[in-house]
Amino acid sequence: MASNIDTATKKEGKLVLCIGWTCIDIVNIVEFFPKEDADSKIVEYYWQRGGNANNSSTVLSVLGRACELLSVIAKNSREYDFLMSDINKYGIKTDNCVFVDKNQCPLSTAILSLETGSRTILHTLRDIPEITYENFSPIFDQSNKYSWIHFEGRPNIETICNLLVKLDGLSNRKEITTSVELEHPYIKSLELLLDKGDYVFLSKDYAKFRGFSDKNTAVKTLSNSIKDGATIVCAWGEDGAAAMLKGGELVSVPALKLENMIDSLGAGDTFIASFINATLDGLTLKECLSYACLVAGTKCCMRGYDGLSKFRKKD
Repeated sequence: MASNIDTATKKEGKLVLCIGWTCIDIVNIVEFFPKEDADSKIVEYYWQRGGNANNSSTVLSVLGRACELLSVIAKNSREYDFLMSDINKYGIKTDNCVFVDKNQCPLSTAILSLETGSRTILHTLRDIPEITYENFSPIFDQSNKYSWIHFEGRPNIETICNLLVKLDGLSNRKEITTSVELEHPYIKSLELLLDKGDYVFLSKDYAKFRGFSDKNTAVKTLSNSIKDGATIVCAWGEDGAAAMLKGGELVSVPALKLENMIDSLGAGDTFIASFINATLDGLTLKECLSYACLVAGTKCCMRGYDGLSKFRKKD
């Protein structure tokens, strides 16, 4: 069997493809979380790109990893120029993005509390459609460009399952790693993705929704549901992260101790991107977890993602 380092060498220079949602985050920074039916002052306000897959592609780019985003983007929306300018700034490829004429850009309103470091998000999909099987189809013919294909768990569960099954049948399948993210409990049938990816990322919220009170129990129990040879990963915020190769030993690491929580928006997406980056660099499972916790924790102590460039692999 090839080592992690051998595998990483073969995948060097290829793209990581992130598939999922792209939206505008309207970020409001407040001294403390507002009380209902009361006026509160905003310390600062700004726009940024949001959406899980979109955020992960940004972090991958900042870490020096070539990446591509596959998302549906409303090209006649007032937010289009901002989105595309920022995507291009980070060198993220959009060759296969779906640009639609008659839809609106999804929006998220985020409230960041300086008092606690919490982030509260209100979002609306508006009328943007999900990625379809046909939207993804060109990727099958271009599959030799990709080292990793990551799917954000979205309401189009059946489509994602069918795409992963088709990817499993590719002649170059061993050269591509696949992963899925199970984050939002309100998305129905997310459990159908458990046995579909080479890596399965569980959020703390989803694990708690499934009845688990800690990362280790969630990973141990749900590892029985993943496919042979796959690895399940669960980040648990301030309690670090755990992972387990099916049939293997549980690996658990602590979180980075935070001195000053500033902005946890996108921390989970940062964890996933960092884990993918470390895995492609050939690190062990424990090293990948530690690295991902370090980068995600560091992100919580800064605004945005640009400061994560210090974790970029030196040439």
